[in-house]
Amino acid sequence: MSGTVHTATISREIQLPQAHLILPQLHAFYMEFHPGPEYATLIESISVLHDREILTSFNGTKFASQHSSLCVELSDDSEETRAHIYFCAPHTAARQRETLVDGWVIRFRLNKLPSPALTARAVQVLQDIDSEAWFSVKNAKTPDRLRSSLNKILRLLWAHIDQDLTSLTGIDLDEDRKFSVRTRRRRLKSAIGLTPKTHQSLRRFHRVLGDIANSSTRLTDLADDHEYADQAHLTREFRSKAGLPPGKFRRIWNSQANVVFFRDKELGPNIRFALAIGGG
Repeated sequence: MSGTVHTATISREIQLPQAHLILPQLHAFYMEFHPGPEYATLIESISVLHDREILTSFNGTKFASQHSSLCVELSDDSEETRAHIYFCAPHTAARQRETLVDGWVIRFRLNKLPSPALTARAVQVLQDIDSEAWFSVKNAKTPDRLRSSLNKILRLLWAHIDQDLTSLTGIDLDEDRKFSVRTRRRRLKSAIGLTPKTHQSLRRFHRVLGDIANSSTRLTDLADDHEYADQAHLTREFRSKAGLPPGKFRRIWNSQANVVFFRDKELGPNIRFALAIGGG
């Protein structure tokens, strides 16, 4: 097999060792990485989107998310050395994209809501990181190299904010069952900025999103599997969080014949999943 990626519909999981996933040869890709247990105090995952107005054009919306994020935007222009850093709060409904992505978007997803002071500190640390560190991200040729470059940035961030992490409120959802409903609601709202009901709704949405994209299971069965009241309930919730009904979402993704969906141990234990549009 050459360095090119074989094309397939998104509804298929394929076997493809990451040695053959050559990032510079892809037209666009999205990957999610596990951050490692040493960073679990704050970081839930790291996602990387490299797009040329392709992946982000499929439905033109940003999905709802239960996570706040530290976001980094990078240009594809080799002459551009600056990174645009900002904080994104959780959002409970789909939002229309103002512009399509043409370049890089890196998100350090947070599993707890940092204080304004900690947020400002983290943003400043990322802004001060040398441009060579961001160049190493853009120039990574394999998923392993990409994650290695991201880990170097994460270590620099961690070294500057580790002492501030004790201010974060820890939440164990199983342990919290011993508290009253009102207390659980207050504790979760303080920790992540969402009520328990909203948080559970968003988690369920992201679970069913993957099943809709990556299977041909009937929507009525998925509604039952994910404990929606019925298919109408699934459709209503999905539309509010994805910006379109589940049936239309599935048709759009299945029509993208050159999109490959990876969810494979061959990609490495630290990769949750990836979407890739293969190059020639």
